[in-house]
Amino acid sequence: MLPLVVSLLAKGNDADLLQRLAETLREAPPDVQVRFESAIESRDGVELDDVINIFPGHKLKGAWLSRDTSAHWVMALVATAAYLVFFMFLASDGSAKPTEVLAVGLFTATVGVGVLLLVQFIASATGGRIFVGKGLLILLLAVFKFIAFSYNAAMDPENGFLLSFIGFTLGVGLCEELVKTTPLFRHRSTDEGKTWRGLFIWGLASGAGFGIAEGILYSGRYYNGVSGPGIYFVRFVSCVALHAIWSGSVAITLYLRRDLFDRAEHWRDWIVPVLVVIGVPMVLHGLYDTSLKRDMNWLAVVVAAASFGWLAFLSSRLYSGDDARAHREMLAEYARRRKAMR
Repeated sequence: MLPLVVSLLAKGNDADLLQRLAETLREAPPDVQVRFESAIESRDGVELDDVINIFPGHKLKGAWLSRDTSAHWVMALVATAAYLVFFMFLASDGSAKPTEVLAVGLFTATVGVGVLLLVQFIASATGGRIFVGKGLLILLLAVFKFIAFSYNAAMDPENGFLLSFIGFTLGVGLCEELVKTTPLFRHRSTDEGKTWRGLFIWGLASGAGFGIAEGILYSGRYYNGVSGPGIYFVRFVSCVALHAIWSGSVAITLYLRRDLFDRAEHWRDWIVPVLVVIGVPMVLHGLYDTSLKRDMNWLAVVVAAASFGWLAFLSSRLYSGDDARAHREMLAEYARRRKAMR
């Protein structure tokens, strides 16, 4: 988490995009300036890719990588390998298998992220439309409209802190934490999922998979050809860790409150238990994103520290339970041996 803290508290080296674009254009050769002006004048809407690719090296001044690079995929592979090794170190007691951990990360990074993008697309398509009627379809459309409202509330710069926070929490936080939690509901019903460590490792892997996939998307859309090397390190290390912390917390809460799902028979019975399980990470996620959106980096650092503290608190409860159980087993074994010696 330290790179994230340093990047949030230190002054950013990346100037405003338009300012850096102007500096790059000013220092570009005359023929490049002519091509840039021709591209701007010949189109109503110019894509960022088209603009950056005009410049030498296909990048702006101060950028680390070119716009059309594939280096961020290599970073994703390195991050995947590093986090897999770390998770298997945590699972050295055999609570999780490498193939399963890799599979759950890949599932969230592909299917999970794909479903999230589809939900965002459908929610965006419901904007400005009113649906009347009854039934499951109307209910789903109402949910999508609510998600669209939440995303709009989060991103609208005219909204105050509170409305942005509600939007980020009920839009981004809710949807992303649900996506990362989905594989855990499958795992909790298996024999391995009945131990908290196995479920916890799966939660970490799901969050890391989401964070790495997000890093790939953000690099291709926003960083390549624009940003310096620091943002890549933060994105593929610290942001992955933060997503893993949130989903790991959900996994432990799912284990601690597994009784809530024992009586769930209808899909409506799952709503409250799911919200209970993802509630705290969802709020922390929303508060973190709101802090960044409003340039309150100090608050984002506090939220990141609180997220780590919440995970530490939850895991300490289970570790203390393991210690107490081990102590009882040791005393029972001691009593058994004393009795055998008589």
